[in-house]
Amino acid sequence: MFAHRTRLLDAIYVVLAAVVLSSAGVGAFFIADWLRVSPAWVCAIFSAPVAGILAGRTVRPKFRQPRFVAFFAGWLVLEAIATGLAWWDIGYGAVLVMVLGLVIFWELTARLFGPPEFMQRKHPGASK
Repeated sequence: MFAHRTRLLDAIYVVLAAVVLSSAGVGAFFIADWLRVSPAWVCAIFSAPVAGILAGRTVRPKFRQPRFVAFFAGWLVLEAIATGLAWWDIGYGAVLVMVLGLVIFWELTARLFGPPEFMQRKHPGASK
């Protein structure tokens, strides 16, 4: 009985989250148009959290280090600026800039803070 309610509640929450996110996106583009701001910046602002989620999920244990949190915040700001400039200048090529930013993030993370778990080599004979 409770599982049915939970599924229904989850479905309602997903729909509400989609409506809120869609409204925020449409509202952001209306505000950008009203203020005469390039839509590229709106795309960059929305793509930065996506990049942050993709990068943050792979390095979750490192968030306990204050230095890493500062590094991550700085990288996220630079990623948004670089992606915004790329959207403004080259359009959909900005996706390549975002992917390149993620690769640079993972490389710098590995060099400065040790490799993330998915980058570490697993030796066939090693046990957990």
